[in-house]
Amino acid sequence: EENKSSLRLFGRAARGPMFAGKVVELVSELKRYRITPEALSVALSLNLPAALSNKLHDLHLLYSALTEKYGQVSLDSDDRLAWLADHVSSFAPLRGARLYIDGFTSFTPQEASVLRHLFRFMQASLALTLHPSLLDASLDQSHPFFSPWETARQCRQLALRQGAQVTVQPLYPPEVQGDVTPLAYLEANYFDITAKPWEGAAPEISFTAAETRRAEVEFVAREIIALCREQKLRYRDISVAARDLSLYEPLLTEVFSVYDIPFFLDQKRAVPHHPLFDLLTSALEAALLGFPYEPTLRCLKTDLWPLARDVVDRLDNFALAIGARGAC
Repeated sequence: EENKSSLRLFGRAARGPMFAGKVVELVSELKRYRITPEALSVALSLNLPAALSNKLHDLHLLYSALTEKYGQVSLDSDDRLAWLADHVSSFAPLRGARLYIDGFTSFTPQEASVLRHLFRFMQASLALTLHPSLLDASLDQSHPFFSPWETARQCRQLALRQGAQVTVQPLYPPEVQGDVTPLAYLEANYFDITAKPWEGAAPEISFTAAETRRAEVEFVAREIIALCREQKLRYRDISVAARDLSLYEPLLTEVFSVYDIPFFLDQKRAVPHHPLFDLLTSALEAALLGFPYEPTLRCLKTDLWPLARDVVDRLDNFALAIGARGAC
């Protein structure tokens, strides 16, 4: 709000309700790639096209303003990683400890900076869903396991530059002994274009196409009910897997509730999105900064205050209508 008149490219967009969130996302991405306001200032001195130059100007202005205003007040997750990279080398209890790296499909420059410091005095192990035979192979981007292979390559290179080694622990299913089931054969040959077709029946595997995601989830719900009624399975014996669970989460919650299917979604939730955490951080931010509009309304919209949501919404609309930005 304070720099709206100085914006060259984002001036009109700054009036939108989602602009502040988009700016925070952009600044977070810049931090992850270790791009500072000073780096943007250097880029502005180059002979760039007008549109790009104006965009960099606005990003530099907003990034610098946010850093100056909030940099000493609070640290977000990206700031904590930057702080960790600068100070972890001086933390004596970590020396000689074992570092386990799991759950990564790639490393941002910020994460790589932290690893680079840790590799200097810690023994590291990296767990990946990758067959050992692929670890030292040369894969292109079309290979289904290129992402974990590239992660292993990047991590090993980081360690070598620090004169260290990282132990890669591939996670893969054990070799099938004896008679091969259709499911085991599919798992072993799914990505092999030279594999021979399965000979024989495969009743435990079926393919069903659905027109929409809702139809897909409803079909799954009916199949679960049928398995429990006809084959006497228990709900805890059944799992549902999806490539991207976030696309199905609302539908699964709605449809499974309608069918009275008890379920648990094994999905990580970011702590900053928890209502109680949001209440505490927004309340502190509002109190420290003189109750500005955004943290104050964010605090009230956590639904943890004894206020009905429609009352908070009316207050929000009133504040926007009169242009209130903070306490009088």
